[in-house]
Amino acid sequence: MRYAISNNKRVEARKGIEHAFCECCNNPVIPACGNFNVHHFRHISKKDCDSWYEPISDWHIGWQNQFPEECREVKMVDESTGISHRADIKLHNGVVIEVQNSAIEVNEVEQREAFYGKDGLVWIINGCTLIGHCSISYKYFPRRMNLFLNVNPGSPFGYRHINHFFHHFSRSRLSDKIRHHSKFESILQENGNTLTINFSEAINFENLVLNLENEIDRILKIPYKGFTFEPSRKYFEIKTTCTYELYRDVYFTKKYFRKFIDKMKCAVFIDKIDGLPDDMLYCYHSNSVLKKSELILNPREFAISL
Repeated sequence: MRYAISNNKRVEARKGIEHAFCECCNNPVIPACGNFNVHHFRHISKKDCDSWYEPISDWHIGWQNQFPEECREVKMVDESTGISHRADIKLHNGVVIEVQNSAIEVNEVEQREAFYGKDGLVWIINGCTLIGHCSISYKYFPRRMNLFLNVNPGSPFGYRHINHFFHHFSRSRLSDKIRHHSKFESILQENGNTLTINFSEAINFENLVLNLENEIDRILKIPYKGFTFEPSRKYFEIKTTCTYELYRDVYFTKKYFRKFIDKMKCAVFIDKIDGLPDDMLYCYHSNSVLKKSELILNPREFAISL
């Protein structure tokens, strides 16, 4: 238990706190602030009043800290029975996020989803403790490409040649092919020397990049005011970058997997899984990956109500 009431204020566990009481049962608790375990409050009776209690971990705290303090470890009461539990995270819109670090029984999964899931529930599972030898692979598919063209100081014509280049590019067969792509949105010249190509959905840019490289060489060899640049790349710095926004072709290798996870009816996200960067999550039910920030900024979009 991370928080308790002391002097009529909600406080986090730390050494020296006296006369603290549990928010759920109002019984006295004391801070446990040793050198090894995460600082927390424990009941003097040594038995937690919440039957769904599990020891708090640094991983729990890391997730809770992504949300305002008043949304962390929130008391919820069943009006019909008077039974109360502490939700790991409860947002102002009622959505609950349960951050699960240890194994639980299937019947407890069902009870928690019935108790917490009325306004929407999201499970976040610690892949380090609850799955083993599982991994994930996926591909990035971008929907935006930037073509950056910079003229080196040694160029005889300087930055005027950039407009010459983009003029010919806009009239090229490749430009026409891009504009007729079914997912094409726009081509914009930005900051004078950057061409941004936008698509409405993610596409595979591999062939486009190859064609673009050939087109660049062709255009740079077109004479400018009677002068031809040879070799054409000598005077130009050229870069192509893609903005990765969507992830597809997700393949999850499932080996040692806690059975209770398959019984969860609400959305399940797995954190800390082999093959996935620290800033991303795997959504088990939809077999997809996303940035953690997407879930943090809009949990309602992913929550399932019961």
